[in-house]
Amino acid sequence: MKKVLCPECGKFIVPLTAEGGMEVVIRGERFNVKSFMPKCPECGGEFLMKGVENDSFTLAYDEYRKKHKLLYPAEITAIREKYGLSSKPFAKLFGWGELTVYKYEKGALQDEVHDEVLQFIKDPENMKSIYDEKLKDNLTPDERAGFEAALDKLLQGVNPYERIIRLKFVYKPDEFSGNRPFDMKKTANLILKLLDCSLHKNLFEVQLLKCLFYADFLSYKDNKISITGLQYANGPYGPIPNEYHDLLAFMRGKNMLSMQIVPNEHGEGHLYTIAAKPDDSVFSGFEKELISNICEKLTPLGSKKLSDKTHKEVQGWKETTSGELISYKYAETMKDI
Repeated sequence: MKKVLCPECGKFIVPLTAEGGMEVVIRGERFNVKSFMPKCPECGGEFLMKGVENDSFTLAYDEYRKKHKLLYPAEITAIREKYGLSSKPFAKLFGWGELTVYKYEKGALQDEVHDEVLQFIKDPENMKSIYDEKLKDNLTPDERAGFEAALDKLLQGVNPYERIIRLKFVYKPDEFSGNRPFDMKKTANLILKLLDCSLHKNLFEVQLLKCLFYADFLSYKDNKISITGLQYANGPYGPIPNEYHDLLAFMRGKNMLSMQIVPNEHGEGHLYTIAAKPDDSVFSGFEKELISNICEKLTPLGSKKLSDKTHKEVQGWKETTSGELISYKYAETMKDI
């Protein structure tokens, strides 16, 4: 750092950095963050210096973004760039000022309505839907050509099963989803965790589905919320995640797991093998303990034993018909593992 004049003692010094606390008010909310102020090594005085005093406000903005789940500046830039647009046509596309986009990308706190739009268009399919419906005329022919080429390229990379999941697994949290909206990240990592902790890193389909059911319903029993937000329906061998075929196909398409058809006494079975490591960080402490318990006590059981177990213990399966959704309220009657 270059030498500056200390306003307290009048000497030219290389300032030190003094760390302290600072309260910053952002949109009526108070945030306590660290402040970094230049400090004179000669007299000990603290003073303002261009560029340094803004660090505390940057930290406070980030705390606000974290609390309200807003996009960070780098994320906004990444969204714009992936569609091959510079700031001006990107702003024109949504009827915003070019300066607005520039300020957001440089660290200004975005309007929450603008943030909702940006969050929505992270998904190329969402972008295409609103572009075709009402935004196309906002761009010049040249701008449209470049943007549409970038959009088409992004859409080509979308897993077709991902589109199906977005349609089939979007529902409001209620008694049939365990009071949680469907969470793809938790669902995928729960499946991977169950496979990873099994003896041979694989499970037959029936085993996997029953372990998923117990994880979700026992979580609901203790905490009134499921782990995954999956809905479960009445199946021939007990409760099964609704539309699970599409879910497993999506994970295979993403190279998270593999499947092979194995002959058995009933004809054939689908054996799923782990192909990616699970991320434990998505689970709470309670969820980790519950999953560990299921890994220890349920994954070693064969398909028939697990099916028989659900037939005996799950009142919701007995009182519903084939294909009917099973309310998580039935979890209250289940025994612990």
